[in-house]
Amino acid sequence: MGLDELIQELESVRERISKFRQDLEGSEALTRYALVDPVLRALGWDVFDQEKVRPEFPTEQGRPDYALLWEGKPLIMVEVKSLHANLVQAKDKGFNYCWKNKVRYFAITDGERWEVYDMEKMGGEVIAIANLSENLGHAARQLLALWRPAMPELRPAPLSPLEPVQKPAEQPAASAAQEELIGLADLLKLFKSGEIKPGAKPPRQICFPDNQKKSIQYWREILLVTVAWAENRLKEKLPLGTLVAEIPEGMRAPRKVGSVYVETNLSAKDCVRSATRVLREIGVNPNEVKVELSAQS
Repeated sequence: MGLDELIQELESVRERISKFRQDLEGSEALTRYALVDPVLRALGWDVFDQEKVRPEFPTEQGRPDYALLWEGKPLIMVEVKSLHANLVQAKDKGFNYCWKNKVRYFAITDGERWEVYDMEKMGGEVIAIANLSENLGHAARQLLALWRPAMPELRPAPLSPLEPVQKPAEQPAASAAQEELIGLADLLKLFKSGEIKPGAKPPRQICFPDNQKKSIQYWREILLVTVAWAENRLKEKLPLGTLVAEIPEGMRAPRKVGSVYVETNLSAKDCVRSATRVLREIGVNPNEVKVELSAQS
């Protein structure tokens, strides 16, 4: 399956989410059948082939929803929750499955959001995060980390599954003149001082404290990806006025991010200010989240 076909499958899954949201939110089994199984099949994991996929895999700690097998042994444990369920507790349980059973990789999903971890790294290192409510091209590229023909190593995927998976060539270190990493609070100061002018190009990338990185094309994406990253911890703080809430009432240009809505009718400066507010609400120093500025910004 090529990247275009994978995107088409993800589009079908997203349509099911929209059409059957209420049923999916109340049923883990339906979420597995309607949302998760199609994605696994599209990535080469035939859920009906027990040499590749073992549902309800038995361990002393419990039964993960799926074990994805490689050479007869679990390579990836997958835990599924119903649509829009809180993934935090399930993530801890899944980490425990992997550590106790010496399984290298772990994935968790509610059918819309997917997170993939390397469990050999301290605390579990993020390999990929995909959210089907956002850009499907980006989600597909992230999910290609689970593409079965590329096993047994999981890594950020190539742009197309038709391309060979290989170690990227080493790039020369960027010079200080080419790029600069700056915390969000310090970035806001540049707006206030006038060093960043209206119409300036947005940062190229945003980097979170857990090493998640997201490419940026528009200033509003700084706020959107920050909310996506903070979503689980942010929910108990909602609503944040008409900036972030579980319903879009009062918003002029709401954008759905996971299970919440975000106001996007904001200036570049206000997008950065709002992102710093979100981080402070969940107890994260905004300067621990950094953006990559280029000399052209």
